[in-house]
Amino acid sequence: MDTISITDGIPQNPNEERFKKLVKKFKINYNGIQPQFLCRAPGRVNLIGEHIDYCGYSVLPMAIDQDIVSVFATCDNNEVQINNTDESFKASSFNMENFSISYEKSDWYEYFKCGIQGIRDKFPDIKLKGIKKDRDEENFLS
Repeated sequence: MDTISITDGIPQNPNEERFKKLVKKFKINYNGIQPQFLCRAPGRVNLIGEHIDYCGYSVLPMAIDQDIVSVFATCDNNEVQINNTDESFKASSFNMENFSISYEKSDWYEYFKCGIQGIRDKFPDIKLKGIKKDRDEENFLS
C-alpha cells in the first residue's frame, strides 16, 4: 500500500500568490525597493466570552481566514509612507518624530499612527526609523 502525504492536494501556502502580488505592488510603489518584512494578522472571533476580555475574564478566541497583510521596509530618514492596496483608501505620509493624530476623522492611516505613538510612549529612548508600508485587506469585513 502506498503512503499518502497529509498535504497531498492541499496548497502549502494558500496566500502565496497574494503575497507575491503585494510584494510586486510594494516594489512599484517604492521604486523597486524590496520589502524586508511581511506580517499577517488574522481576524478573530470569540467562541465564548464576547465583551468580557476587557473586564479581565478569559475568552476563547479563534483565528479566521479574514486578515490584514502588510509588507514593510525601513528607511534611514524619519518619513513614514503607507499605502493600501484598496485604492479607495488614500495613501499617507508623515514624519515619525513630528505627527499628530486626528480624533475628528477616522481615516485608516490614523490607526497606524496610534500604533506608532504607542511604541514611542513605551520606548521613549529608542530612535525609530522611517517605514515604507503597503497593506492588503483580503476578505476583511467592514
